[in-house]
Amino acid sequence: MPLRTLLNLYRNPLTAFQSLAREYGDVAVFHIAGQPVYLLNHPDLVEAILVANSRLASKRLGTRLMRRLMGGGLITSYDEEHLQQRRMLHPVFHRRHLADFSETMVDCARQVRDRWQDGERVEIFEEMTSLTLAVVGRTLFSTDFELEAEHIHQAVIVIQNRAHIANFILGELADKLPLPMAGRTRRAVERLNASIDRAIAGHRTQMEQGDLLSLLLAAEDDHGKLNDIQVRDQAMTIFLAGFETMAVTLTWTWHLLAQHPDIEARFQAEIDRVLMGRLPTAQDLPNLKYTRQVLTEVLRLYPPVWVHGRRLAAACRVGDWELPAGSFVIINHWLLHHDPRFHTDPERFDPDRWSEDATTSLPRLAYAPFSAGPRQCIGEGYAWMEGLLVLATLAQRWHIQSLPGHSAEMLPAFTLRPRNGMQMTIKRRDG
Repeated sequence: MPLRTLLNLYRNPLTAFQSLAREYGDVAVFHIAGQPVYLLNHPDLVEAILVANSRLASKRLGTRLMRRLMGGGLITSYDEEHLQQRRMLHPVFHRRHLADFSETMVDCARQVRDRWQDGERVEIFEEMTSLTLAVVGRTLFSTDFELEAEHIHQAVIVIQNRAHIANFILGELADKLPLPMAGRTRRAVERLNASIDRAIAGHRTQMEQGDLLSLLLAAEDDHGKLNDIQVRDQAMTIFLAGFETMAVTLTWTWHLLAQHPDIEARFQAEIDRVLMGRLPTAQDLPNLKYTRQVLTEVLRLYPPVWVHGRRLAAACRVGDWELPAGSFVIINHWLLHHDPRFHTDPERFDPDRWSEDATTSLPRLAYAPFSAGPRQCIGEGYAWMEGLLVLATLAQRWHIQSLPGHSAEMLPAFTLRPRNGMQMTIKRRDG
């Protein structure tokens, strides 16, 4: 059972978790390398871990591995260190700063919109990755990563492949296995660190103001201002979390809209009505209600950070279960988002399930694409703003069509990305 489960987790994690949930229900338990692993498959149980007992379950699976990949930033810290870092970073993501970033987000999307040609075939995942990399580069570093975009993207792919859920569960044992990806991962991390270090060095020389990096350089923890390594670790965390997750979300959005022309028509009609031909601004976001419903539904069907886990620092009672100290706990948001107990006809793309008029008794964490509790994504507001503004800017001019016969398959790595990319055709809306 343990070896078979581990092999299944490597080969197809989504299918493996589905099988476990089907067989064992709300709590599936198995052992790997002598360690108990609990898959929680009910919103109330997930809330018990992420909210009610968050201090007991604050340590992420694979923290040591992730620290080597991402440094000692917010994602890889825990307990008091995490609380301190979150307090320090909270002002960086204040809404007054987000409004300043909105013009950059729209400008990056406008450049893509103006570059596309009618009838052009594009790899939309690569396009969205380049776009979101430009956004995070300019808002975080006031830097254009265009010349480095391909190298950065390839490095992120290598890191994603290393950050596999099975490696998290194996923990230190995974580090001792003679995996050929270890050297590639080290070189990928070195390339990303070098890019960020150059941006930080240039920032100190040019004294840029108003971007996230300038706010990080001015931030202080209990020991004073951050040194260059601490700044790089936080920048790396925001950088990696900031562009890949949104690129994935935007890609799945275009895919779903192409498959549902009636929904796309409503989506485009709202954008036309609200914007009346001009570029969007942050002030337009409250009026893009259906666009937000579309994005909400995409995040339900394809949550970019689809799974994460915790290691219990102490024994913890979850529902009727007493979980011992040292246990691994797996939380699979993709499973919860597709559970028919909480989402009617869960495989159907239906933005109307998020309308203001919809009546629902949805449990709180049956939908949690940004997680919950003290470790809820600190960049959630940034993500919503970027997603809505990019969609509105591009959809003003372009209709994005799927290629005949092209199938979209999920690759559940660190994010839920398309396995073989996403080939699509760009068509001008005004003929």
